[in-house]
Amino acid sequence: MGAFMHDLMELVTFIVDHTPALWQAADFIIPENALQGYWVSARSRFERWASTLKELTSRSLTASREYRFRNQLAGILEEILTNEILTRVWTAALSLYDQQRKVDWAGPIGQSAFLAQLELRVRSLGILSDGHFLPGEDIQKLLQLCERNDRWCDLLLSRLSEFGDVSAYAVDPQRWQEFSADFGAIPTEKQRNQAWELMRASLLATYAVPMFRYHMQLSQTVLVAGYILDCFPQDVLEISQDLNFYRESRFVARCRRAQELLAEVHV
Repeated sequence: MGAFMHDLMELVTFIVDHTPALWQAADFIIPENALQGYWVSARSRFERWASTLKELTSRSLTASREYRFRNQLAGILEEILTNEILTRVWTAALSLYDQQRKVDWAGPIGQSAFLAQLELRVRSLGILSDGHFLPGEDIQKLLQLCERNDRWCDLLLSRLSEFGDVSAYAVDPQRWQEFSADFGAIPTEKQRNQAWELMRASLLATYAVPMFRYHMQLSQTVLVAGYILDCFPQDVLEISQDLNFYRESRFVARCRRAQELLAEVHV
C-alpha cells in the first residue's frame, strides 16, 4: 500500500508540472472520451466508497465484538481522505483549462467530481466524529491525516495560482492565498523551480508509508488515473509512461476489455 500512496502523489505532482500543457498548444482540445471516462470511473469509485462506508458502519453496529471492521473502515477512510488531494488538484487543472481557453468544456466535469468528493469528506468526518466505529487512536490518526492533506492541497494549488483563480478548490482560501504570495515572492524562476523540487520531495516522503494497510478501491483509482493521463497531449502522455499509474491503468483497461469480449462470446 505504501507504493500506492507514493504513486498517487507522483500523479498529483505530474498534474501540477504539466497543467499548462493542457492549453499551450492552440490545436489541442482535451479529448471528450477522456473527460467522460474520468467522470464515469470517478463516479463509480465514489459510489463504491459510499456503499462500502454504509455497509461497514451498519455491520459494525451489530457486530459481536467491538471494532470488528476496524482495519477495513480505517483503510477506506484513509483512502478517501487522501484521494481528495488528487481530486482538488485535477479539478483545479480542468478549471484553469477553461479559464485559459475561455470555454466551458472541462470545468463542469471536474466540478461534479469535486462535489462528490466533498460529500464523501463530510460522511467520513461524520463517522470519525461519531466515535463508535473506531478506537480513539485511529480516529486521532485520521483527523491528523485530514489536516495534513488539507495543508498539502492548499500548498499544491498555490503552485498553480499564477495561471488563474483556483481558490474555489482550496480547503482554506486564505491559507492558499498566503502560500501563493510566498511562492510568487521567490525572485527567479530557477529558485521557484528549486523550491518546487523540495516541495515535491517532501510530499513523496510524507506519503511514502500509509497509516493503515487496508485499501479497497485500488483498481478503480488506477482507472481514474489512466483517464486523467489521457486528457493530456500526446507528447506529455509519452512522458507519463514512467509513472506506475500509466502502466497499471493500461493493464487494467486491457483486462476489462478482455472480460467484456469474453462476456460477448458467452451471450
